[in-house]
Order: sequence, then structure tokens, then C-alpha cells
Amino acid sequence: MSVGEERLPPFGLYKQAQTDLAQLAQYPELPANAPESLQKALEEIATAETEANLAKSQIESATISVESIVFGQALIDKQGEIEALREEKGAVDKALKDLPKRESELAAAQNALKMIQKEIGWPLEEALDARLRLPRQVDIAELRDPLERRTALDAVLSSANEEDVASIEKSDEARTDLETLGVGSDVSALAIALEVAQSKGHVDVSVASAVQLLKRRQDALAVVLAKLSPWSGDPSVLETMVLPTDIEITEAVSLEDQADEELAKQRNGLSTQEERHAMLDLQSQQMLRDDGAVSPQAVGDARSDRDVLWRNIRDHVLGVTPLLDPPTAAAEFPNKIEVADSLADQRYTAAEQSGRLAAVIEDLERTTLAVSQAEEQITKVEALKKRNKSEWEKKTALLGVDLGPREFMSWLERRTSALDAALEVRAAEDELAEARRAQSECKTDLARQIHCVAC
Repeated sequence: MSVGEERLPPFGLYKQAQTDLAQLAQYPELPANAPESLQKALEEIATAETEANLAKSQIESATISVESIVFGQALIDKQGEIEALREEKGAVDKALKDLPKRESELAAAQNALKMIQKEIGWPLEEALDARLRLPRQVDIAELRDPLERRTALDAVLSSANEEDVASIEKSDEARTDLETLGVGSDVSALAIALEVAQSKGHVDVSVASAVQLLKRRQDALAVVLAKLSPWSGDPSVLETMVLPTDIEITEAVSLEDQADEELAKQRNGLSTQEERHAMLDLQSQQMLRDDGAVSPQAVGDARSDRDVLWRNIRDHVLGVTPLLDPPTAAAEFPNKIEVADSLADQRYTAAEQSGRLAAVIEDLERTTLAVSQAEEQITKVEALKKRNKSEWEKKTALLGVDLGPREFMSWLERRTSALDAALEVRAAEDELAEARRAQSECKTDLARQIHCVAC
């Protein structure tokens, strides 16, 4: 038999088909898969009735369970508190994530406290007890200037003691030199010059004390400026900064907190839905494997494969589209029918299991949608956080301070401390300039008096 003869139906069969078709011309034309569609509809009706009965029994069981529930009035009265706690859950979850870091910081701070207590001779006690030993900020402010003056006076006293010792040594030397000299000359004018110089006070000591005070305050200013990182620069720049208003900062902090709370809430919801999705997926696989349940999709796919092959065979018989391998297609078609019918029969036989499987699949689909929606919400919240950050960075771009709103509030407090330290440095510079001016005047007067004595 040639290739052409394999692909064309026998002539007699073809003529018979034409005759049969001519006799059926008076009847309305039905789709080629009408018998299968009718059988499919009957099977689906039977399955639907079974599932309806199953659902009815489940409803009755659920109704009995619901009617047996006793609502506690005390729990209902706490509805407002429950909703408030649910809203706070996101913030609490975020705090729990930060807890290990905070515990590490606490341990470091406690170790530092113990070292300080040992250094100053205080007993080793908890921070709250040690805090009671600390002086009040008001007392510290009142003591700061006297302590600095005391430091300056100590320096003056130390210098005076050193000068006194040196003066005694010079006096002894002068007394020895005087004994070796003859009749002395008139030095009354020189005595007057020395008296004038002494009336000016210890100007050299005052200058040295002012230098030390300026050095201490400059060191303190350097420490405070180092805490302004990532910003760096001259303290005078801090005074001319155009800062965001308090309202803008408060609003930015509020927006950041709200976005963080919403993001934590959505991520928790996503985690819950993903866990439920995994559980339902495992449950459906176990039902397919162990209960003999058949999903509607499996039946539909089998029928779709059968119908596609039937349409190809029909088109070949009618001469519309020839098949490449008619014998194989003809042998495969009964298998397709058997598979589809077998799955339909199995679904009908295990209607209860299949109904439960269908319900699980529906839950799985809803959970998949919930996961997708949660991921979409997370994307939106992250985009909102990015927009908020961009808006905040526009307000602080010219400041050179790359910090978030909450960190910026703390930075402003350190900036105030730096400005106060800068004022103290300027005051110390003025004091040093005044001391050096007095020193210069004293030296000038002494030199003039000595010159007069020499003349």
C-alpha cells in the first residue's frame, strides 16, 4: 500500500459517509463532540449532586458546632483592647528583632559602668542605684565654672610656689653677691620699677592659665565635633545651617515609624500565608496519593486531550487535514477515552474525597492570591519608604548629614552641645587675649622704668 493510500480512507467508506451525511441534512448540525459533552454534563451533574450533599452535611455539622459556641461577654467587652494590641503587634515584632542588638549594647554599657565604678572607688551596683549617686545637672552646671577657676588658681598657686622658691634662691645669690660688693649705688628708681611690675600681678601665670583653659576647651570641642559624624567641618558652619523645622522633623519621624510598622505587619502576614500555602499544597498532594481523590482539573485535562485527538481524526476522515500517522492516532484514541472515563469514574466513585480535594484546591488558590497581594503590599510600602527617604534627603542634602529623621533628632542635640562648646572656646580665647594684653603692658612699663634707672 502506498503512502497516499494510507492517508486516504477507503472509497466505499467515504461514499457511505457522504450518503449518511446527506440523510442527516434535514436535522440541525450538532458539534462533533456532542455525545462526549452530554456524557460530561451528566457526570458533572452527578458529581455536583454528590458535592452538594457533602456540602449540606458539612453545613449541618458546622451549624451544630456554631450553635454550641458560647460567646463570653467579658471577651466581647475587650474587643477594643484586642484590636489595639493587634495594631501594636507589628511594632512589638520589630522591637523583638532589635532585642539581641540592644542586649549586646546593654552588656557593653554595664561593663563600662563597672570599670568606671572601680576607677572612682564606688561600690559595684546596678545602674539605677548608681544613678542616685550622680549629682544633678543643675549642680554640675553650677560647679563647672568654679571648678575651672579652681584649676586656674591651682595653676597660679603652683607657678607662684615655683617662683617663690626661685626668688628665694635668687635672693640668697643676691645676698652673697652683695656681701662681695663695695658701697652700693642708689637703686631706688629700680625698686620703684619692680614695685610697678609687681602691682600688675602674676601676668605670666595668668597667660599660662588662660592657655591651659583654652587647650582644655578646644579638646572638649574636638570630642563633641567627632560625635557629629557623618558631618565634619568648622563649628561656625553649624550656626549658619538652614535646618528642617521641628514640624517637618516630627512629621518625617511619624511617617518613617508608620511605614516600618506597616512593613512589619505585611511581612508577618506574608509569612503566615506562605506557611498556609505550603500546608495546603502538601495536603492536596497527600489526598491525591492516599485517598484516590481526583481534581476537576485532572478530569478536564484528560478530556481535553481526548477531544483534541478526536478532532484531528475527524478532520482526517473528512479530508480537511490529513494525519501524519493515522494508525497510531486510531490506536491511541481508545486509550485517551479510557483515561478520561477512568478519571471521571474515579472522581464519581471517590466523590467525597474529591469534594474535599476541590475545597483544598480552592483554599490553595485563595492562599496563592493572598500571598501575591501581600507581596504587592510589601512592594508598595517599600516604595513609600523610598519616597519618604528621598523627600527627607532633599531637606538635608545641603547639610552634609546623611541620617534618617530619628537619628537626625539625636544629631541636633549633639549639634547644640557643639555650639555651646564653641562658645566656651571663644570665651577662653578672649580671656587669653586679655591676659596677653596685660602681660604686654606690664613688660612695656617695666622696660620703661628700667630705662629711666639706666639714665
